[in-house]
Amino acid sequence: MKNYTYLPQHGQLCLLTTLITLFLCILVSNTQLKAQGTDASISGRITDENNEGLPNATINVRNESTGFNTGTITNLQGSYSLQQLPVGGPYTVTATYVGYADQKRTGFTLNQGDNLEVGFQMSEASTELSEVVVSGTGFKSRNDRLAAATSVTAQDVKSLPANDRNFSNLAALSPLVGSGTDIGGMSGRSNSIQIDGVNGREASFGGQGSSPYVLSMEALREFEVVTNSYDVIDGRGAAGGIKAVTKSGTNEFHGSAFSYWWDARLAADQDLRERDVLGDTKNQRGFSLGGPIIKNKLHFFVAYDGERFDEEYDLWAQTDEEGILQNNQGGRISQADMDRALSILRTPMYGISEGQQYGFFQRTRKLDTWFARLDWQINNIHTLTMRLNTSNFYQPNRNNSDIERYGLFASTYDFEDRGSNLLFALRSQLSPNASNEMKIGYFYNTRGNVITTGRHPQLWIASESVLPGNDTSEYIMVPRYNRWTPEEQTNHTYNLINNTYLTKGKYNFTFGTNNLITNSEGIYTHDTQGRFDFYSLDALEAGEPDRYRRKFTNPGQELIDPVSTWVVDLSVYGQVATELLPNMRVSAGLRYDLNMFMTKADYNEVLDNELGLRNDVAPVDFDNIQPRLNINWDVDGTGRNIINAGAGWFVGQVVTRPYIYSLIDNGIRFTGVDVSKGD
Repeated sequence: MKNYTYLPQHGQLCLLTTLITLFLCILVSNTQLKAQGTDASISGRITDENNEGLPNATINVRNESTGFNTGTITNLQGSYSLQQLPVGGPYTVTATYVGYADQKRTGFTLNQGDNLEVGFQMSEASTELSEVVVSGTGFKSRNDRLAAATSVTAQDVKSLPANDRNFSNLAALSPLVGSGTDIGGMSGRSNSIQIDGVNGREASFGGQGSSPYVLSMEALREFEVVTNSYDVIDGRGAAGGIKAVTKSGTNEFHGSAFSYWWDARLAADQDLRERDVLGDTKNQRGFSLGGPIIKNKLHFFVAYDGERFDEEYDLWAQTDEEGILQNNQGGRISQADMDRALSILRTPMYGISEGQQYGFFQRTRKLDTWFARLDWQINNIHTLTMRLNTSNFYQPNRNNSDIERYGLFASTYDFEDRGSNLLFALRSQLSPNASNEMKIGYFYNTRGNVITTGRHPQLWIASESVLPGNDTSEYIMVPRYNRWTPEEQTNHTYNLINNTYLTKGKYNFTFGTNNLITNSEGIYTHDTQGRFDFYSLDALEAGEPDRYRRKFTNPGQELIDPVSTWVVDLSVYGQVATELLPNMRVSAGLRYDLNMFMTKADYNEVLDNELGLRNDVAPVDFDNIQPRLNINWDVDGTGRNIINAGAGWFVGQVVTRPYIYSLIDNGIRFTGVDVSKGD
């Protein structure tokens, strides 16, 4: 965020109450609802034999595989539009008009973001229903998007190889995606992630979390990487975002079962230095099943995806020179000094176990994801969708950057990441010229470093070792770590979305609100267990550290329970789109986002007196007004020569971890001690 303004606590509560009341009024006023956020639509123009528009022609749209059915009528110009339709197919579009023969076109498949143009020229000459079968969506299905998007369709998901079966790795197909999910050179933490139109972004760190994947590819229908989106519905993605749509059941039963096996025995059992290695063994297995509970009414889809990965890692194993060990940072120690260090560390004073402490290791990483979805076609107006996906990831003996560079096995810790994403969506057509969508989402995520030994202080050894041949080398060794353990971060994010679509003449209006309310809590700080530094093995053996440092908790500031705060992200927006000139579509919109942190840090008197800064404030970012403009010109009307131009203001979303840090390390909670020998 750019900057913050601070409001008194009671002012924030009044503002929050007013905005929530306004939001609830919007919901109550729309009793017939529509949802899913597929950005898929069907539009077109109905004309007579002289190419004149036919007003009030009846349009019916039906998904033949699920029984989904909806409709509208044309405006004075003979145009119609149906938005936010469920993806899939085949779709059949039927046009009827009094005095003219009915016409039907079928075979359309809707993908995420498609805008199918299905027009009819009605004829009085025939009295029989004519049927036209089409085989694809065609180029014109995507050329008038209000965003630049790289789409990975259902067929792509099925046929393209994906590393670790993680769908987000396919985001690299977009030319703007760099490392991970960074878009346009901006960190992926600032970009939005949506699953079926609701939030799927972890609040503490951004992104989709630290699990290898949170959504099985068996449950994924398609997704897209969206950049430069001038649609006011898209927000909280400074450079763009990832939108995923999940699978649903149809009128036919369909399923799959799979197992992928990657066996270390199929690879070399020695490395290039001819040392025995353990290798990696991975098994991924799962299934999916979907079908009807009641045909044309109620459908289900379930999926499971699990992984067991015996992965190799090494500590102090970067050389094969006789009598020398080398860590991953290049520090070298003689075998004799390593043996001496371990003999000291295994005494009761330090308590290191007798097991292996350096060399090649193997740990078993576990991941399980579950997915379930129900789609209920209540009637020709209302469709209800309920969806839940969960993930549970566990990685033992984890080594972060310090441990990977300098650590022994005793310095490792366990890591776990668990989450659930829930969606309730209700969709309907309010009238032939008005529709509404509402989504209620809940995203739970907890992650943390699990301590595997006692609450011991850190041990660091920084010394020199005489190597064979009388060369000397400096090295750093970390036998005990526990800098960030125990650590836990938990987020409960509630997502409330309501979008209304209106057609008035040749103008299409969009009005909506998208709100995130997050409860973020955690216990994470560092160095509270203390740290001992030894500058020689003699000092280690004597139990005489050369330096000691620790953060002590001050009376009245004890961290007994996780520090908790509420973060509120509210937005309202409106947009109008029209065909300003033949084959030229123009849209203009305005979006407003408000971000509020609801918890103040404890007052730091020294900071106030010395620097004149107050830390006991709750930040509010309220000046995020975002105009959007897009012009799309199909130069010759063929869908082959397109000029698309746009401009807009975009705002990203902050992560909550630094804010929790500011509540914990508030300048008065801890007293730091740093003592060196000779002080």
